[in-house]
Amino acid sequence: MAASLKVDDLSSIKPFDPHGDPSNGGRRWRRWTKSFCLYADSKGLIQADSAANKAQRRVLLLHSAGKDVQEIFEPLADTSAAADYAKAEKALNDCFIPKVNSTYQNHVFRGMEQQDGESVAQFVTRLKQLVKDSEVINPIIR
Repeated sequence: MAASLKVDDLSSIKPFDPHGDPSNGGRRWRRWTKSFCLYADSKGLIQADSAANKAQRRVLLLHSAGKDVQEIFEPLADTSAAADYAKAEKALNDCFIPKVNSTYQNHVFRGMEQQDGESVAQFVTRLKQLVKDSEVINPIIR
């Protein structure tokens, strides 16, 4: 049985700001979509792999992301199928997650140093976050 969604329930999801700092836009988008997915799943909105659930998730994604994202989404290519959440998600990911230079990302990773006052655990966490965020650092490092 699908959960019913009230408009008031959406207040916990803040719209994504696509005009924020472009240097961390990909990271902000990944965090926003992770939060969105956790919210949608917690409400029981995505239980089966049916067309109705895909359509509901797509609509909820676009509504929750906000008007600025909707305006960016409308002219994107290959996003017209209302029941195709995966295409909508891919189109927005392609838009907000920049393509990265793997050579440069490896250089940044190899140049990281522990900061003054930073514990070893904090430094390792920062290294892990960079690896997770970049998705291109040499697989041997992982």
